[in-house]
Amino acid sequence: MPRSSRFSKEQSNLFLTAPFLCLYYFQLAHHVLWRDEFNAWAIACISRTPWELLGRVHYEAHPALWYLVLYGPSRLTHAAWMLKVVQGAIGTAIYLLLALTTPLRRLELLLIFLGYYVSFEYTVMCRMYGLELLLSLVYVWFRMRQPERMVRNVLWLGLMANVDVTGGILSMGLLMEYLFERYRRRRTDGIPKLSQFAASVATYALCVAVSLATLWPAKDIGWAATGKMFSKFGDGEHFGVAFAKWAGLAWVPQTTDPVSLWKEPHYWPDAAILPFILLIFYGIFRTHRRLGLMLAAISVMGILFSNATSVAAIRHIGIGYIAFLVALWMMRFRGEQVSSLSYVLLGFAVVGNIYNVARQWGRPFADDDVTAQWIRDNHLDNEPLMGTPDTNIIGVPERLQRPVYEIECNCVDRVLTFSHRRDDFDVRKDIPARMVRGVKTLGAPSVLFLMNRPLTAEEQGELSDGRVAAAPLAKFDRGYVSDEHFYVYRLTLTPPR
Repeated sequence: MPRSSRFSKEQSNLFLTAPFLCLYYFQLAHHVLWRDEFNAWAIACISRTPWELLGRVHYEAHPALWYLVLYGPSRLTHAAWMLKVVQGAIGTAIYLLLALTTPLRRLELLLIFLGYYVSFEYTVMCRMYGLELLLSLVYVWFRMRQPERMVRNVLWLGLMANVDVTGGILSMGLLMEYLFERYRRRRTDGIPKLSQFAASVATYALCVAVSLATLWPAKDIGWAATGKMFSKFGDGEHFGVAFAKWAGLAWVPQTTDPVSLWKEPHYWPDAAILPFILLIFYGIFRTHRRLGLMLAAISVMGILFSNATSVAAIRHIGIGYIAFLVALWMMRFRGEQVSSLSYVLLGFAVVGNIYNVARQWGRPFADDDVTAQWIRDNHLDNEPLMGTPDTNIIGVPERLQRPVYEIECNCVDRVLTFSHRRDDFDVRKDIPARMVRGVKTLGAPSVLFLMNRPLTAEEQGELSDGRVAAAPLAKFDRGYVSDEHFYVYRLTLTPPR
């Protein structure tokens, strides 16, 4: 292709991308960070050294690369806007790579930019999964232009495996396709040498070893919030949910919770659409079997992973979307025939994006930001904080950059730490007694108590019996996830009767 023609396409793609980049920055600025986004940032902020950071990551069940990426910027400022700057750089790189290096057609680019994952989940959400998408795009760019540079190309996959376990699943599927294609070339062209295969596999194995070393659970990790590995492995219903999610529900508009797919009758549209999505995949990849097998292998690994761990949120199963983009990129780069059904598949993610973006603009995910601001505005910054459940209320102390007394463990912490010190807490009966103990332990005239629901009359009575008065101060229940609403109380010790 003549250089002038190629430049014209790049200009056209930039013109197409510019309004989406502007919308992206607008959405990112508007986005209210929620607990899972902020907790990684808070861990980076409070870690005094990289070694301390790695020690905390062992309670997160994630590899360390994302936390190490955040560590450098956290040395400059602990302000939350820096996390958005980091995510903004990743999101910008994603958009520009798609615009300037992609062989995709403009309609495909348009649908991708309008789709849920590129427009929101992996760009606006300030989590590690955007890094997986970015590394995937970098990998396919190098892999298609210089496929003979095997060690370098595999290194990108190794980095991907250090982002998240789902990054490991995605990278393994891409690696199998790459090695198979290179081996097929060797049989026909006599290249590459077997030593290149050995070096590539060794490089990837080393990267996976580093990933496992950093994500390996701490000895005192707790499983109360997530459940133990293999605890539901033999459950047929659990397997059915894992299968449905990884087989095609990443493409279903996220207006419902796929976790409840088989339990609630009003979720039947999701179940009905699954065979249709599988038929679309068959229509697209029946003449591209190697790429179809790549996507199938990723789905199988994802099903097994979710069946063992119960982990399969939309951010996890979305790697199926990333794998599809990589496959589409490969087909277009080679000038192969691509079924028009690909437009239908990309269109599903557009519908989901419209719903989710509208929901985000209408109300935030969680209310921790407005709660923290209310505490500042009312000059309550210096009052001790106490709260439950720790998995929900931790965003407020993290935003205030101060510790909180967690009644689950009768301990003080700055971030959410999944330690077994919290595993013996019974939310049904232990709350009032732990609150009383916390007030006495902190020894302050009054304590701010955070909860994601109002105290019941029974709990109020038990507090009174323990000589603790709970006065409601404020409530914040605008967020569309009720678990992350906030009810603020002032707890004080009452004199003996």
